Amino acid sequence: MRPRAKALAFSTAGAAVMLGCVAALNVLASLVHARLDLSSGKIYSLSSGTRETLHELSDTLLIRVYYTPRLPGSFGAGERYLRDLLAEYSAASPRVRVEYAAPTDEARKLEARAAGVVPVPIQVMSRDRFEAKEAYMGAALLYKGKTSALPVIRDSADLEYDLTRQIRALAQTKRRTVGFLTGHGERLPSDADLAPFFEPLSERSDVVMVSVSTGPVAQGVDALWILAPARPLSDAELDRLRAFADSGKTIGMLLNRRSVSFASFGAVALEQRSLPRWLKDDWGVEEKPGFVVDAQAEKIQLETQVGGFIARRYQDYYFIPVVDSFNPDNPAVKWLRGVSFPFVHPIVAVPGSQASYSSLADTSRDSWYNEGVNAAPIQTIDKLQTGERGPFSITGVSTRKTGGRLILVGSGYILDPRAAGKAGAMALLANLIDWSFKDEALLSIRAKGIQFRPLRPLSEPGRAAAKWLLILTLPCALCAAGAASFERQRRRRAETAARYGA
Repeated sequence: MRPRAKALAFSTAGAAVMLGCVAALNVLASLVHARLDLSSGKIYSLSSGTRETLHELSDTLLIRVYYTPRLPGSFGAGERYLRDLLAEYSAASPRVRVEYAAPTDEARKLEARAAGVVPVPIQVMSRDRFEAKEAYMGAALLYKGKTSALPVIRDSADLEYDLTRQIRALAQTKRRTVGFLTGHGERLPSDADLAPFFEPLSERSDVVMVSVSTGPVAQGVDALWILAPARPLSDAELDRLRAFADSGKTIGMLLNRRSVSFASFGAVALEQRSLPRWLKDDWGVEEKPGFVVDAQAEKIQLETQVGGFIARRYQDYYFIPVVDSFNPDNPAVKWLRGVSFPFVHPIVAVPGSQASYSSLADTSRDSWYNEGVNAAPIQTIDKLQTGERGPFSITGVSTRKTGGRLILVGSGYILDPRAAGKAGAMALLANLIDWSFKDEALLSIRAKGIQFRPLRPLSEPGRAAAKWLLILTLPCALCAAGAASFERQRRRRAETAARYGA
């Protein structure tokens, strides 16, 4: 065989063997479901809470997806992520069955709307121009004769949480009841700006308003929450809360010791009467009246009038610490990172108390206790370092030997959209509420995608060194490349001259 024909035969045989290996691997991959997730936070893998929920299914769960095919851009990427995630659900439990019903005709569209999936208008590029189009991007869930729906799937970061939350709501046999104290100016689930937060909670739990002004807490309440009371509680009301905790149940409290004006940024002490003594005597904790200021802080946008123009700049607001130190042994907080705590007070354990206090969240080492009443954002951190240095506990749980728990958060402003409204703060509160009646399946899912990676602060010499390194690196690299090219050309000319005797 000629060398050319032999080489052609070998290359053809090699290509055929390679194609055969690829085909065999594809067949094996279709039979064995395995994948390696190296993403931060494991966002492409099912959480332990999801696997636990699917393991508890006693009947077939049908997930019927209504997704308009061939949507452009991020909408199409969302469909691919949904398919990958539902494949994980199917692989995790044989009781999960997934169907895809593309709403391409009127009958399918009517079926989608009847199942709770609503059409949304989107803009697509067609015939060199933008056109409005009606798209379906949702799913219906059916389990034991009960139905639920994800009307619109918008954010892939929350998709696993939304799906598992709906599955748990369908599969649970006994609903929990969480109460929220009213009558003292508290934030309530009925507040319009809190509706997006409390709607998912009401899907899996009964949410009730509780008053202790005339009688005890109702027997059916599994956990009681007090969200930033603006007026003091009476001694009789505190006695009824004590009786509720004595039954072995949990009280959660978001407590402000000061009210902050967002016009003047002045802080005024709130009248609490017997509440601080109740916290100290019953629970062995004290929430100090001053604020924590932290160099690891949230950035806010400030506007300044300069002539006829508005100048905008971002600045660290030291009265909103960003916390990334959470108790690694507590399921409610161990997955959280980067939670903002506006106008937060430190919590300290009282020595010799009969209650045991465990911190859940601590500020950074570059935090200080500040007793000033001026919370203006224009202050520099060196001017605010007037008190004890941190870290400080700002969220914790106190457990009594006689029974009952108190979960205390040192700021009620985490619910105020003017001060926070961040995903991390909402995930923290949702996790604490679930943990208060020991429903821990969803705790690990909420924190997915919430990452906090602050840049390590540099000293003044370090910043100067980094600045000149960035300035000089590119010119020096170009000069070095030019010198290397000139040297290669010089050697080539010298070799040519030597070869031809020039």
